[in-house]
Amino acid sequence: MDKSNHETIPACSQRVEAAAASDAVEEHEADNPQPRPLASTRLKRLDFCRTKLFVRIFSAKYGPCEVIAGGSFKESLTLTRDVTPFIKTLLLQKQALEGGKEDCIDGDQHMNKRNRLDASDSRHIFSLDAIASSGMRRREIVLLHDTGMNAIFGDPCPGISKRLHIQYILSESRLVAANESGSNKLQIASFAEHERVVLVRRDELGRAFDLNDEFNRMSKLETSMDSENATKDQPEPHVHQATEAVVGSHRVNSLSRISQAAIFETFLPILLPYLEIRERAQSQLVCKLWRKILRQWGVATSIDSTDPTLTRPILRGILSNSFASLQCLFLSDFIALEKQDLSLAIPHLKKLRYLDVSRCCLLDDGTLALLSHLSETLEVLYIKGLKRVTDVGLTALARSCYRLRTLDISCIHQITDASAMQIGQHLPNLRALYLRDNYMLTNESIDVITSNCKELEQLTLWGCICMKHLTFRRDLMYVSAIENLQTLNFWGCHGLTDEAAQAIAGMANLKTLIAAECHRFTDAFVTEVSAHVPQLNHLNLRYCRLISDNAVNVVAERMSHLHSLDVSFCPRLTASSISNLISLRGGTLAELSLRQCRNICESLYGTRASQHRHELTALMDQQSGQSSNMVSHALITLGPRCNLSVFDVRYEGGQANDALNSDSLVKTLTSLGFVEATRGYFHRQTMWNYA
Repeated sequence: MDKSNHETIPACSQRVEAAAASDAVEEHEADNPQPRPLASTRLKRLDFCRTKLFVRIFSAKYGPCEVIAGGSFKESLTLTRDVTPFIKTLLLQKQALEGGKEDCIDGDQHMNKRNRLDASDSRHIFSLDAIASSGMRRREIVLLHDTGMNAIFGDPCPGISKRLHIQYILSESRLVAANESGSNKLQIASFAEHERVVLVRRDELGRAFDLNDEFNRMSKLETSMDSENATKDQPEPHVHQATEAVVGSHRVNSLSRISQAAIFETFLPILLPYLEIRERAQSQLVCKLWRKILRQWGVATSIDSTDPTLTRPILRGILSNSFASLQCLFLSDFIALEKQDLSLAIPHLKKLRYLDVSRCCLLDDGTLALLSHLSETLEVLYIKGLKRVTDVGLTALARSCYRLRTLDISCIHQITDASAMQIGQHLPNLRALYLRDNYMLTNESIDVITSNCKELEQLTLWGCICMKHLTFRRDLMYVSAIENLQTLNFWGCHGLTDEAAQAIAGMANLKTLIAAECHRFTDAFVTEVSAHVPQLNHLNLRYCRLISDNAVNVVAERMSHLHSLDVSFCPRLTASSISNLISLRGGTLAELSLRQCRNICESLYGTRASQHRHELTALMDQQSGQSSNMVSHALITLGPRCNLSVFDVRYEGGQANDALNSDSLVKTLTSLGFVEATRGYFHRQTMWNYA
């Protein structure tokens, strides 16, 4: 787990639970006079300053973070998307809004904006404004706030939880960012699918700020306050020893002018971000004042079950000490989790915004009813695979957590239209809704959702096999989801026909359409979609067995912004339409998946295919060479203008032999810099075209 984004789980759980158990001390302190406001109030008086930061992106990957059933590492590799171009584009747009200018190490300030650049080339440095507290010295840049990652990057692996991993340098010095030896300053951050994406610069404690300057500044604040308040709550004598341990070799010159209590109330919250959870918990044992400050600020803001040291006792200890601070709780696949582990903490969590308890099989309707205590804060909730949840629990959830923006109830097979209709009626602010393999849902509830949830940006209806049509409310006086949808997924909705394309008309912001395994779709569906939403970036037509070359040719002619196309398992496609697609859209198309397309793979592989399928004749081998040369010629013609970075032609379960290495297509791909990661799966560094 990445320490730069998620705190480390404390190894010393006894300390944590010991600190959480001393309620008698709290009762004794309650009888004492109330102290003056703690640092949370005082920090509001600090001035916020704007500073210039230089950002350099090394890599950004978006892919699965959960175990893929029956999959392997190589399978996960093929489901991971290199989103470095998207991250750089976001930075470029942010810089343009601030009136900045993209910089390069080579000093070329007049670079042609239409040149296609290698995303792995980390020369490009972006100069951005960051707002930070002058006391915290903590600089950060927000890339994504309320927008889901699927809406920006597309969905490389539908139905699977994903994470974004970024490697970057963030510095106040352009020379540090530009220096090739600056890799020792490399920071690594990991973000869940619906987390805020924030790039943070956080120096080591000793170099973050000058302690003398900080205490001088605090001294000036103290002199402006009431002298009576400045002398209250003197800590125990042994607190001064803790000060020397924290400050180290720094000499504090301003202690004579301000009370020690004032120092700790202001300085300790500044120190907390530099400590691990274990160290924060142990700090409560120093004195009553430190304990009170730690209780007010909390010891953790995020807990992630991917940490191998996490156990139920440790989890309970952290939760009991993080009532005021915890914002993210990711416990997916934490099989040992029981209801009582959450029931004692949930009513007291004041800031919890993200909760993921997917596949925690011991949770039930009672847990969902308990979430009513989070109605004012909870925004993102993942409860997929909770097999004990029924309509009762989901109804209670929909009626109480009205601030939800993201809800995933996939793979809860027992829910029906009764509870799904409650979602449409009580959660109008939803921006992302995932309904995968909810087999019992029909148009009775789905139509209510698509009509009332007008803020929807992402909608997944995967496997809703009882759905017979797709309908969105289109009243002129009513803004419906059709205006905001960016990602639409109806994979495996077998009841849909070509008429579903009419429902997509008018979706001006739609970027991703997943229509895989809809066996009734024909070329007419693809033609209508190409006419209604030509701005698509990602199109998935996997398992649409009735589409032919005509559909691919229409896509090539009309969809000028296409980034990825998946037509795997479409047996009617041939190399002719693929070569035409590459010729027309090779400058923008980055990912092309032709897995198990029999006519294409056999024609491209030629000799390899004949060794696996002895019925192929010499005439087929001759035609194979012609088709292979056709695709190779299209790639060679584009040359450096080719934007393709993923070319998937796996066939026969990914098996291949040495004959593949002599194929002309493989030679062409190799000459263009492609590497065969697994048999039939070719990739290279993603190109960044920010024209």
